[in-house]
This record gives sequence, structure tokens and C-alpha cells, in this order.
Amino acid sequence: MLTARNTTLLLALSILTAAILVACGNDKGTPAPTPTPAAEKSGKMTEADWEAYRKRQEKLKHAEEEAAKNAPVAPPEPIRTPQQIIGEKLSAASNLTSAINVLRSLMTDVDPSTKEGPGAFLLTSWMNEHPNWKELNELESTKFKLVQKDPESERGKVLCMRGSIVQIRVDRAAGFPVYLGGLMSYPNVLRFYAVGSTGDLVENRKAKFCGVVIGTESYANSGGGVTHAVKVVGMFDLKENKK
Repeated sequence: MLTARNTTLLLALSILTAAILVACGNDKGTPAPTPTPAAEKSGKMTEADWEAYRKRQEKLKHAEEEAAKNAPVAPPEPIRTPQQIIGEKLSAASNLTSAINVLRSLMTDVDPSTKEGPGAFLLTSWMNEHPNWKELNELESTKFKLVQKDPESERGKVLCMRGSIVQIRVDRAAGFPVYLGGLMSYPNVLRFYAVGSTGDLVENRKAKFCGVVIGTESYANSGGGVTHAVKVVGMFDLKENKK
């Protein structure tokens, strides 16, 4: 049975609980309920006060939801393909070393069962636009047999070889002249993609070629056997290419 004292205590606890809830709401930017004049006079929150408070809260919540719906949405970041990423990095490459670092993972060895990766062509295209004999020869150098032993470790290094041109022809399919061919210093064969000038060099002429190692290339030869060559991208040692 509730006594007058108990009733007073319960009422005090209710008022205290309401005050705490209101204070917590204010910490989060929530407006406190506004008591009626009668409630202010008696110091008590009536049911009408709490009903008005709940309605204000619902109205505020609705306004926030509407604002969130109408807020501008940033467009999603466009999805770039690996080819686009490589292209952007290659366009930003300011020197030969940077271009090689971008393309190294696309440089592959080639044999009758393996297609050539895009690294050789992309490097040829970059070097066609940025021919630099000095930069080419400042790269770390390697030797023919080192490339044959471990092409992965030697990719991106420069290999120079003097020999006899066994084949040379121009290819303009990419929109610029690229000279494809082979250079032999028996028994070593260099398969080259040449940019820059080739002067009056033709088949059977002696020449020196310096190029970035792409990897090894094995192919069937006219004698019925298999030739194991090294593929490079670079330039012939000519005065015109050293300007």
C-alpha cells in the first residue's frame, strides 16, 4: 500500500529520471521538453508536456531524414582497368629507368608455346617518343649468357653487342617506324626492336646495338633446330642516335 511519503518519493524519482533523460538528450543536440505554465508552477512534467516533447522529437527526426535524402551524393570513383593504370604511369614516366620499372612485370620470355607480353611494344613506343642514348647506356649492364641463365634477374638492364645483321625490316603498324631484326655474334643471337635511326644499315652489315633486355626468345630456325636468342629494345650505335 502506497503511503503519502512513498507517493512523494516515486514522484521525485520520476522527475529526476525525466531530468536525466532530458539532460542526455541535450548533450546530443536534442531539445528539452517545454513544460506548460501549469507544470512550471507545480514543478512537474504532465503527460501533455511529454506528448508535445515526443511530437517535437518525431518532427526533428523526420526533418533529419529528409535532409539526408536530399543531400548531394558524390559520384563514385570511376573504376580504372589495369591497362589504364599502366598507361597513366607510363605517361608520367620522366626517364628511361622509370618507364622500365612500370613495364618490368609485362616483359616476358617467348617460345613457340608462349605469346609475347605487351612490355616490349610499350617500351618501344615510349622510347620512340623519348630516345636517349645517354640514358640507355647509363643503365646497369649485363651479358648475353647471364640473360640466358636467369632472364628474370636481368630484365631491364642494358645489353650491348656487336655483330652482323642477319635480318632487318621496318614495321609501321603502330604509327611510327620500328625496325625489327636480328644481330648475330656467333653463336649469340640478339633479337631487336630498334627505334631512332638505322642509317644505311642493311642485312649482312656489321653494327653495334644497345638495348633494354626484355627476356629470352626461342624460335624454330631454317636449319630445323631451335635458336635461343635474347630480345632487346633500343638503338643502333650511330651518330644520329647520340644527338
